[in-house]
Amino acid sequence: MDTSKLPRLSKTDRPPNDAAEPEGQGRRDAFCERCGVPLRAGARFCDGCGAPVGAAGSLSLGTFPPETGVAPEAWISIAVGVILIFLNSNMPVWISHKLFHTHASFLPITDLNTGEEVPYSKSVFFLNDLSIFAFALALIFEGLVLVFSRNAKLIAVALAVTIAAVALNLFYVATHLTPFPVLSALAVAFGIYIVMYQWRLLQSARAIPRI
Repeated sequence: MDTSKLPRLSKTDRPPNDAAEPEGQGRRDAFCERCGVPLRAGARFCDGCGAPVGAAGSLSLGTFPPETGVAPEAWISIAVGVILIFLNSNMPVWISHKLFHTHASFLPITDLNTGEEVPYSKSVFFLNDLSIFAFALALIFEGLVLVFSRNAKLIAVALAVTIAAVALNLFYVATHLTPFPVLSALAVAFGIYIVMYQWRLLQSARAIPRI
């Protein structure tokens, strides 16, 4: 029996949320205003931070997770990256010398056993400086992506660069335990947090459909 043509008997109004929100743009497509995690349909609390979800507690479809947590992350990444470059200035000086044939000024590095001068690229300092420099570049690149473009593809590139820098520092820590490389160990610990943060941003950005 086809009931599609029968007159409507119920006068029950639609819920206010359904009437106010366009089809396909309900709360199930919203993000938490505090942490940016996608909200489940009908959720009263955010799965990421536990914040209550109300009329003003979510962002509608088509918007990126809020900038409240992005701006501080970007500033910290860029600032720490620049500081690390100044602390390890030998690596950018050496790279500039190799690329542009500029004058590279290094303190003489001598072999303790033979007393002979060792090139910077073959010294024990090279891999340490390279690891820290790579992590500094990853931090600066991540900060610039967060400030100027939150495109999912660029976030994925920043994620890959950060993972590579963390892996390089982890390798250096594992192979040079004496003396213990404090900066590289901090780069690994801090880098793991950044990878998790970038992964969450990437998932949030991919959850937004292209219009």
